[in-house]
Amino acid sequence: MKKTLGDEELLQTLTDLLLVEGIRNLTVGDMATRLRCSRRRLYGIAPTKEEIFCSIVDRFFQAVLDQSEDIIRKGLNPPVAIEQYLALGVTAASRIGVNFQRDVDESEVVRAIFDRFQQRRTLMLAELVDEGVRRGFFIPCHGLLVSEVILGAAMRIRRPAFLAQAVLTLEEAFQEFYRLLLGGLLVKERRSQVEIERDRLEKSVGLWFQRMGGCGSIHCRDCQHSEKVTSFIHGIDSSHSGFQCQSCGKITSLTGGGRGKANQYKESLICDCGGKFEREKMIFCPQCKSKNLSYHMEFIT
Repeated sequence: MKKTLGDEELLQTLTDLLLVEGIRNLTVGDMATRLRCSRRRLYGIAPTKEEIFCSIVDRFFQAVLDQSEDIIRKGLNPPVAIEQYLALGVTAASRIGVNFQRDVDESEVVRAIFDRFQQRRTLMLAELVDEGVRRGFFIPCHGLLVSEVILGAAMRIRRPAFLAQAVLTLEEAFQEFYRLLLGGLLVKERRSQVEIERDRLEKSVGLWFQRMGGCGSIHCRDCQHSEKVTSFIHGIDSSHSGFQCQSCGKITSLTGGGRGKANQYKESLICDCGGKFEREKMIFCPQCKSKNLSYHMEFIT
């Protein structure tokens, strides 16, 4: 017997589908088949296929904005708040596929939704920058000016043509851009304080390849094991991404062309032990399996 999805589960499943595949090559019938629901139920979201897409896109970006406001309300030190704020954007970008980006870029209405989302995120970031300057964490700068620079860069970075030329996914591009941004804002003597706060957060939320960048070292606080790892670096026509075997714990770097997505590595995702390499799982110590780890980035490209 087929399972009937609840309203919230249906919207979430539809969101996941459209974020990866976009709307151009899907009919309402295709979506109904994939979601195991009636066409009438989908038309209950909006009267046309294009309006369904608009509704889902708006819903997705509004959820990110709500989470952004939650981070601001926590009252964290500005550098830590900005790091979490930017990491949220990277995580959201990691869910977006090439077809979705293409369809957003080709629709004036949907592109306007994306623009409003980035403008709102940028204004919230400006407030965090101004607060960081006021409290002495950041070099003296104008928060709104910084936010406009970020908005302009973000709108260019998200273009499919640029991402293809740079051999980057949207997630990878924003991850590198945000790390450069935060590194340039911090007052030199404040960096050690931020590292202490980041260390505290690492203990509570763990290490994830998506939230790390470049190459560096992981250190286990429980068994003292340390080893060099690659989270993500790229060259002109290839990229190197970190993966961990979920069975034996081996950490490796896999080389990818094109967009650098995990599904392009194919057979390389199987470890010698027979386990599967994963990138979107919390990293654990290869020796004792603890997740009480720290990461020190040594360089980024």
